[in-house]
Amino acid sequence: MADVQKDWRELCNAAIAAKDTDELLRIVNELNATLEREEKARRKLFNGGKVSEFRNNSESGLKD
Repeated sequence: MADVQKDWRELCNAAIAAKDTDELLRIVNELNATLEREEKARRKLFNGGKVSEFRNNSESGLKD
């Protein structure tokens, strides 16, 4: 069976439609993992750009 990663919106809809607590728990765990992956990807993307510069400026006491 192929491991297909679902979009968080699909997982939210699946959670709404879940028929039992075991199914809901499995979906919520998958949703959590998906959101964590997306957050890590965004942090990695932003750490290479302006967010890093902003952090450096704010840490040095410079104002915009």
